[in-house]
Amino acid sequence: KSGCTSINCQVDAALDQSGKAGMGWSVANADGEVNLQDHCSFYAQSSLQAEVIAIKKTLEWAKDSNILHIKIFSDCLQAILQIGALARVDHRIRLLIREINSLLGYFHCCSLAYIPTGLNRRAHNLAQKTNKM
Repeated sequence: KSGCTSINCQVDAALDQSGKAGMGWSVANADGEVNLQDHCSFYAQSSLQAEVIAIKKTLEWAKDSNILHIKIFSDCLQAILQIGALARVDHRIRLLIREINSLLGYFHCCSLAYIPTGLNRRAHNLAQKTNKM
């Protein structure tokens, strides 16, 4: 869904060797000043699964906050592509992606886009920091 004014939200996840993951999301204004941010930790079986969980948790936050227009930026291109191609999805993340697709139906305007890691620094730093807690 495009053609609307959305908040821009960066999201990222970090996974350590034990399977502990940290995620962070950040919403900033046009000047780059952070308006909202949050982080949490969870367990995942792969980096891809951690990134997909982070996107899902960010969408859940937006829904719970009654945000109807959002653009999610992730530095995990594979996660973005997998969410749009359920038929070719790894079986370990298929259910998560179905849940994401269900969440997407809530929003009036929602999109997922790739952003290079260097431009996703706020969310990346939150994910790294959370994973070390």
